[in-house]
Amino acid sequence: MFEFINNIGPAVIAGLFGIIMYKLQVAETSRKESRAKQNERMEQLEKNVATLTEQVKDLAERADLKKTQLTDLKTVVEKIEKAMEVDDDAVRVTTRYMLGRYHSEYMHQGFITSHQLKDYLEMHDVYTQKKGNGTGVGWKEDIENLPIRDDIPVINPFMELIKYLDILKKSDCKYLKEASNNG
Repeated sequence: MFEFINNIGPAVIAGLFGIIMYKLQVAETSRKESRAKQNERMEQLEKNVATLTEQVKDLAERADLKKTQLTDLKTVVEKIEKAMEVDDDAVRVTTRYMLGRYHSEYMHQGFITSHQLKDYLEMHDVYTQKKGNGTGVGWKEDIENLPIRDDIPVINPFMELIKYLDILKKSDCKYLKEASNNG
């Protein structure tokens, strides 16, 4: 039996050694495939990180651009607001002048028509909206106390003045000739 074992011993050992070598080769191949997959995954991760880094940079640039645009827009809005304040001041001054002019005209006229009253009150509302002062309030009270007369024809004093100046220009008025020569 020893002889048999001695005869087959080297063959068994060689067979076992072959099996072990085969298993080692399979394990090495599996390890190589696993490393190759890990390397592929690592390369893909590095590509993804690079892509994300570029996207983050792009977003940062866009954010800076948006910030600049918002700053520019804020400047434009501030300029518009300032222009609107100037316009409000101009409207307030103009409506105060017109309210005073119409107040004088209607008080001199001694009455007011419903159309004149409507126009005056609308103008007074604009003056109030533009933060006009109390001067307009006193004038408004005077105007509202005038009798409303739609049965009397209204003569526009401004148009009458223009007609009168046209008549004077055509006449031989010494004062008017001197004034036009000096102007």
